[in-house]
Amino acid sequence: MKKIYVFALMLLVVLVAAPSAQAGQWYAGGGLNTVSLGDDLDDVDSGQGITLNFGYYFQPSFALDFVLGFSGHDEPFGDDITYSRFDIGALFAFGTPEGISPYLGVGFGSHSMDYDDFADSFTGTSLFLTGGFDYYITPGHSVDFGLRVHAWDIDVESGSVIFTDVGDATTTVISVMYNYHFLMM
Repeated sequence: MKKIYVFALMLLVVLVAAPSAQAGQWYAGGGLNTVSLGDDLDDVDSGQGITLNFGYYFQPSFALDFVLGFSGHDEPFGDDITYSRFDIGALFAFGTPEGISPYLGVGFGSHSMDYDDFADSFTGTSLFLTGGFDYYITPGHSVDFGLRVHAWDIDVESGSVIFTDVGDATTTVISVMYNYHFLMM
């Protein structure tokens, strides 16, 4: 419930602030990702999945970015793991919407790992750093090549009982996404 409240509050801030942004521009997209669940889970293979995103550029160099990602993983005992995350962050671009535009970012994330054969799930919140670059095909279309590293605290949910802060994890996500930029005329 807390996650939904935070998301709704951030979305409200974006919608209220959007009309006052002179250089404003919405974008939305999606693509593929490769996810490593880190050294803390050595026995779990890297997984592949999809990433969906949208955001708003308040200025040509600053955006609020929302990302939803999913990936599937195998562990050596034959169990499948579904990993999902939701990120809210600030992106700082160092170029113009033409050619190559590098960016850096920081934000918060929410994570969930569900094992197919167990009722328990692993959840947590994180801080993340991200970097990459957008390659603008045209001013309205770009391909995003990104790297995102999360440091998160793990909670275990077993039925109605939640064990908080049982460990730490580092998750690394490499993604390639297509973004459509809604140009303001």
